[in-house]
Amino acid sequence: MSASSLSESDLSTITRALKRAPSELEKALFATLWSEHCSYRSSKALLKKLGTFAENAGVVEISAEYAAVFKVESHNHPSFLNPKEGAATGLGGIERDVLSMGARPVAGLSFLRFNDHSNLKEALEGIENYAKETHIQDLGANTGLSQDFEHNVLVNACALGVVEKRCLVHAKAKEGALLVLIGKPSGSEGLDGARMSSQALEANTNSNVPKGDGKLQAKLIEACLQIYHTLSVVGAQDLGAGGLATASAELAFKGGCGVSLELENVPTYEPLELLALLLNETQERMLLSLMPIEAIKALEISAKYGLKGAIVGQITPQQDFIATYQNKPCVSLPLSLLLNPPLKPLLAKPTSFLQTTYPQNLLNSQQSLETKRIWIPEINNHLMITLASSTPLSIQNPREDSKRVFVRACRDLVLGGAKILGVSDGINLASVEEDAWVLEEMLGGLIESQEALKVPVVSGNVSLNNETHRDNKVFKIPPTLVLVAVGLCQYKTIPKLWQQDGLLYLLKTQRQHLEESLLKQLEPIDLIQEKHLWGVLYQLLEHSLIASTQEIIENDLLLTLSQTAQLSQKDFVLDTPIKSMQNFSWTQAILVEVPLDKEANFLEVVGDSCTKLGRVKP
Repeated sequence: MSASSLSESDLSTITRALKRAPSELEKALFATLWSEHCSYRSSKALLKKLGTFAENAGVVEISAEYAAVFKVESHNHPSFLNPKEGAATGLGGIERDVLSMGARPVAGLSFLRFNDHSNLKEALEGIENYAKETHIQDLGANTGLSQDFEHNVLVNACALGVVEKRCLVHAKAKEGALLVLIGKPSGSEGLDGARMSSQALEANTNSNVPKGDGKLQAKLIEACLQIYHTLSVVGAQDLGAGGLATASAELAFKGGCGVSLELENVPTYEPLELLALLLNETQERMLLSLMPIEAIKALEISAKYGLKGAIVGQITPQQDFIATYQNKPCVSLPLSLLLNPPLKPLLAKPTSFLQTTYPQNLLNSQQSLETKRIWIPEINNHLMITLASSTPLSIQNPREDSKRVFVRACRDLVLGGAKILGVSDGINLASVEEDAWVLEEMLGGLIESQEALKVPVVSGNVSLNNETHRDNKVFKIPPTLVLVAVGLCQYKTIPKLWQQDGLLYLLKTQRQHLEESLLKQLEPIDLIQEKHLWGVLYQLLEHSLIASTQEIIENDLLLTLSQTAQLSQKDFVLDTPIKSMQNFSWTQAILVEVPLDKEANFLEVVGDSCTKLGRVKP
């Protein structure tokens, strides 16, 4: 990253702290590590309210011996410049985040928003090919096309992995450990990745997007897993934005130590300047922290898989970031200064964008991805994973929208018969300054949801500056929350289509007027009632009292009945006149089919939390 991207204020702060002027190389390091993408300096204070994510991905227990590891990550800017490679390396990066925790990546899914169908197709192809080469299940994508994404795109990827709990690896180092870099030899690609992801795109932005190599990643995964299982690994870190500098600094800082790098040892495939050695974003690399004897063994294992590897530094007791090249000092900086930029103040609620409306084709985009089941041999059971995202009304009431996204993702797991283990969030916004209030409200909704529903947010990502400056105009994305929920299967999954000539009931928590539509204000959602509804559903599933379930489509009961009838190739009869239901929209309700011989038991469980609608015609 160019040193010129440092503001005068930041440069003044650095100079005062160092009591000297930083070198050009040091300026470039600060510009990268103080960037929004690396430091979260505009959102860190708010994110602390949601939880402290000290690790590279979230961990949830799935048995006495095993845990699941998962996280959502964005790769928006690179995917705008190169949809295929950007999306592929987005999946590759989140796979390595999961791998850095000691877990084997087993599945991936994605959220994609484009304007052009051909670009969307390229992104899907990139993800599919990379998943195939790394031998993980591609669970599909939540996709949408809209003119809002003509100048900006959204590519959020999620990876899910499984790890034996005794083999969990943490993102930290300890004094005396060596740093082992293994994987693809380094090049100059992606050198400005952190800057690009921390600023609005310009019309003439260079498209130097790193190219992914899924086959090499597959070797890296196997090598790392063998190292984890046979050696005592202190810590591990993927090399993302900021490259070796960011990865080594974070490992050392989290361990309460410092780091000294020997840059001449970094494996390269082309001659590189010092800046590139420190900051390049070459894909398919991992940085491992091991004690000296173990470090040599790790290199032997990586060589067995045909991977380049080298000891590139050591962890020191002094909390400094030091880099040398052929014994000549290049950088010497306090780690606390390098990793803790002054936080940027956020603005109060803006008024200019609150009347913004969005084109109808965005309203027709998919807001959920069908729940997927993944067989996990280690626990002889299935994990269940689903993805939900914002509606266009997020900009009008981001707090309520984030609560609804949270509820939708978790309820999908409940309907699938799964115990909810945790969620990972991906927040995508445009201007840091103008969307500050949106960010605060979105996080507020997530905080309320995890507290009321007792479902933890275990990992997350915030992507800012998703806007493009072109022809003296600014093009921005609508605020978008992506939420992935993971659960452990407990009951048989209930079909979504009518199975027999059963009775139709509506399980509900509240009823609201049609004044709430996709072009009106969101009404508050009742999280306590939602939690109660989940308990009712679990009882019904446990005793096999329902034959099928359908969530209400676009809050429209009649639309749900009609579409389910068509897909099920069955007809239905209503006991309640249609006209009496046309005036209402059901926002927290579920349509269920009850077998005739189980109606009494069903009513005993649900009490008055239901309305009988009619029956499926024989």
